[in-house]
Amino acid sequence: MKKLAGMFLGLAALTASADFTYQKNGQEVWRLRTDGTKPYFEPLCTVGGPSLVWASPPDHPWHYGLWFSWKYINKVNYWEEDKVTRQPAGKTILEKQEGTVEADGRADIRLELAYGDVLKEKRRIEISAPDAEGGYSMDWTQEFTAVKEAVLDCTPVAKAGWGGYAGLSVRLSRELKEVKAVTADSVVDMAAGRMRPVSVAAENNGILGGAEYGITVVPHPSNPRFPSNWYLVNTPKEPFYFFNDAILTKEPYTLKAGEKLVLRYRVYVHKGRWTPERLKTESVRFGAVK
Repeated sequence: MKKLAGMFLGLAALTASADFTYQKNGQEVWRLRTDGTKPYFEPLCTVGGPSLVWASPPDHPWHYGLWFSWKYINKVNYWEEDKVTRQPAGKTILEKQEGTVEADGRADIRLELAYGDVLKEKRRIEISAPDAEGGYSMDWTQEFTAVKEAVLDCTPVAKAGWGGYAGLSVRLSRELKEVKAVTADSVVDMAAGRMRPVSVAAENNGILGGAEYGITVVPHPSNPRFPSNWYLVNTPKEPFYFFNDAILTKEPYTLKAGEKLVLRYRVYVHKGRWTPERLKTESVRFGAVK
């Protein structure tokens, strides 16, 4: 039997309307929400710890904790939402979901999504059981297939100053203190508030409830445009803590009809502050996964 959302549900696939969630000792450790405009994780905690993400903050209500979104597909905006209807111009449609969550926290989740009538995606998220400190990893595999020619694009950095983002993103909790952005090369000087380093991995970490926590994103070396162009935001006065593997920063990505794009990531939710050396180690470890 599989344990899901605190109840034993058997081996059948999840129904189309249900979220995926893992609970331990009465705490919801993580939840993949599937009832909105895009699937997203919130809360996202270590076991016994606070949630490290923020979904739908007032400044950017289309920021959804840990989530994936394209910006423009064929010049249609799939990222921002209308402030009144809370719907984006470009619709991300969840067509199918199935998966299991084990009693020990391991999960294997599969989603099928459509981006308008232009692009299809098959997404698999494999989540590990928590380790001794309550942290865990998530392996994302996303296969996109163009139904017809799809031009993936974003607001040009040169035009907007802050543009250039799309893809896998994390909006961190406003309750975090002393937040630091780290890549596999350095602890990033965020005095300017927004930075665009290139590196094989990145994380944001900080203090919450007197303890240190972090979220790390490690792209697989097989991803196009590896090592990644990161878009980092750290402005404590707002507060606004965000990071994104900005695959479209330098130029659009075009898929002709029938062509595929595969993206793979490993996400860690962990206690403590990881160093650049630790991020390098995790990049090598994930890169060894075929």
